Amino acid sequence: MKKTFLVLSIFFMFSCKKDDTLKPRSVVTVNTPKTAAIGDLQTYNTRGIARVTGKTLPWDKYPNPNQTDVNYNVGGTDLGIMWDLGGKQTGIIFGDTFGSDWVYTDAGGASGTNWRSNVVAWSKDTNLDDGLSFEGMITDNSGSAIEVIPSPHNTSGNGSFTSIPTAAVRLGNVDYIHYMDIRQWGTAGNWTTNSSSLYMTADNGKTWSAAPGVRFSSTSNFAQAAYAKKDGYVYMIGTRSGRFGAAYLSRFLDANILQQSEYEYWNGTTWVKNNEAAAVKIFDAPVGEISVVYNTHFNRWITTYLTDWPYGIVMRSAVNITGPWTKTRTVVSALTQPGLYGAYIHPQKNSGDELYFLMSVWQPYNVFLVKSKLRIQ
Repeated sequence: MKKTFLVLSIFFMFSCKKDDTLKPRSVVTVNTPKTAAIGDLQTYNTRGIARVTGKTLPWDKYPNPNQTDVNYNVGGTDLGIMWDLGGKQTGIIFGDTFGSDWVYTDAGGASGTNWRSNVVAWSKDTNLDDGLSFEGMITDNSGSAIEVIPSPHNTSGNGSFTSIPTAAVRLGNVDYIHYMDIRQWGTAGNWTTNSSSLYMTADNGKTWSAAPGVRFSSTSNFAQAAYAKKDGYVYMIGTRSGRFGAAYLSRFLDANILQQSEYEYWNGTTWVKNNEAAAVKIFDAPVGEISVVYNTHFNRWITTYLTDWPYGIVMRSAVNITGPWTKTRTVVSALTQPGLYGAYIHPQKNSGDELYFLMSVWQPYNVFLVKSKLRIQ
């Protein structure tokens, strides 16, 4: 590992989902690898910028432009998957969300009332060095953010526990959310799904409905996904349920998102239509909460995700999305920032040498904006 340390100005240390608790700490240092192949894309000068959701805690030194606990009844939430809405607007969908009565505890995670499986915000803010400000959230008449993909919240382990988003994309004037119907949470990093499907809105979030024609089984390698658009295609990197699967690749024409029989799967040599079993891994497990973009400054694909070795948020890059992909490069280490997960890249900030992403921390159960510099080395 590299002996040079990059200071990440995050003012917490937090425990991971269902892992042992660690105490808050004022400064976090991030280790990055010492050696890299010539031409590898690397991150450096990684730093926390601002809180995106939740209330400001007594030791919290971050800007908090959205004050979601007061303004939208969102005291605790996670994920923050972003997608391009066009016109410099960005959609943001969060996972399991709880009300303004959320309280910090050493155990971390969910607490409070008004459980919603997902909530949506939107932003016109592209000047991110002082934080990511919302234009608003989708709310009810009282101003409380509402659940857009419904769930019966059957916690028995024998039904639909919660509906968790994994990816999102706008095609034409329609927004599509890839989500997983969670059957049961298991041990840390493991969970079971009933299936994964799409939800959609054609009126900028006023009304939502289940999208017909697309369903991935509970054992699918596309139970979770990341979307990226390029050259008329939507590319989808998929993983199985949980955080321990490898990464697989599919694509479809923009017009065919609802025609699963038109999806093509990368078999290591060519694209194979309508045969999910043909897909081979494009890089190894373990992969959790993946995000992917195409950076036009470096002309490279970039993906970020959670892994347990090296434990933390890592990045890979590739000239072609089919690979070969570089080895993992640590962006934020969980050895010094426990509880991190869900590094979702901002879709409108990929024409330069900076990487902006939203990162969740289990304790406190909320989302933060982080920035890294990029370079070829």
